[in-house]
Amino acid sequence: MQFAPIAPYQHDGSFSSKIAEMATELIAKSASLSGGHTPQTLEAVKELLYYVNCYYSNKIESQGTKPSDIERAMKKEFSENVKERNLQILALAHLNVQRWIENGLKNGSVSPYNETFIHEVHKRFYEVDGMEPFQSIEHQGILYPVMPGLYRDKEVEVGRHLAPSPFEVPGLMATFESLYNATSQTNITSKIIHALSSHHRFVWIHPFMDGNGRVSRLILDAAMKHSGILGYGLWSISRGLSRSNDRYKEYLSIADQKQIGAYDGRGPLSTKALEEFVEFMLSTCLDQINYMSRYLRMDTFASRIEDYIARSQKKEFDSEPLPDKTSNIINMILLKGECQRGELSTLTSIPDRTMTRILKKLLEQNILQSDSQKGPVRLKISAHMSGFLFPEI
Repeated sequence: MQFAPIAPYQHDGSFSSKIAEMATELIAKSASLSGGHTPQTLEAVKELLYYVNCYYSNKIESQGTKPSDIERAMKKEFSENVKERNLQILALAHLNVQRWIENGLKNGSVSPYNETFIHEVHKRFYEVDGMEPFQSIEHQGILYPVMPGLYRDKEVEVGRHLAPSPFEVPGLMATFESLYNATSQTNITSKIIHALSSHHRFVWIHPFMDGNGRVSRLILDAAMKHSGILGYGLWSISRGLSRSNDRYKEYLSIADQKQIGAYDGRGPLSTKALEEFVEFMLSTCLDQINYMSRYLRMDTFASRIEDYIARSQKKEFDSEPLPDKTSNIINMILLKGECQRGELSTLTSIPDRTMTRILKKLLEQNILQSDSQKGPVRLKISAHMSGFLFPEI
């Protein structure tokens, strides 16, 4: 079995004008997301999106853990309910792999289509302590082990799709690496289209016994970031896919189709069907970029923070009210990105001792963050606050 074509090429090797235009629009709109904000504020948004991406990617598999529960798990505050605790551990594993990928992309050690990288993503996801409940899967009434980082050695059927034989998987994955790596020398538009196409081809191969969906979306994230799109990380494709979960799975199934006639490309799989899948994926990306564009506007973003602080201080929430002078501090941090603690006292005319007390509270309440006890402070978007800054996120 083969999975050609690797992208929805027309007969002359180009892409349809519709797909090319959608990809170009994606590039421009994504790049515009960062306008007006300091790098530190954008990092706070990206940090929130780690949680959002994790939540929605797992929700696609019917195993979502709310960002507030993930936040508690980060503090080692696990639920007493065994199922909920297991899902918190699953979410932490997902978050840790995301961060490992991010660091690898920054230092150039990650190539998203390489087999060694793909093995490592799966291994890091499944081998951590506490993941034992997810290290087996029932298939056709039989319980099979899920070996971290190892390709499957059993036949599998996913919906109507009979995945390639396990004996074919190593060769198919070697081809996957070779063909998609070769696209790294193309322009950003082409890289995006190939990245989205590769997502289906990976799922079609179904190389692992379990975890293919989550791993495929982690790989897609890496490939999209690797393409050089500015602003990627300020929107989440997994959120869009989860909110259109039935359509997502429908288009994955459509792209499984075999070639239909001489005008349907030159590979064994349908070029037209893959084109429909890529159009759906591009549309999903644009929808998420448009969503974040509405709520990341500097003026409305700041006013929603003000509203959140005011409502907290009026005791409209179950949580402890934010301290007086919080608005003064947050407004200064939004303006400067981050501030030394003594500098904040001078800029806001708040006495040092009072400032120390307020900052202690804001750090405890996940409104601010710092890398050390005396280091500069910057914005942090807590799971609770995120719902007010980004409605329905």
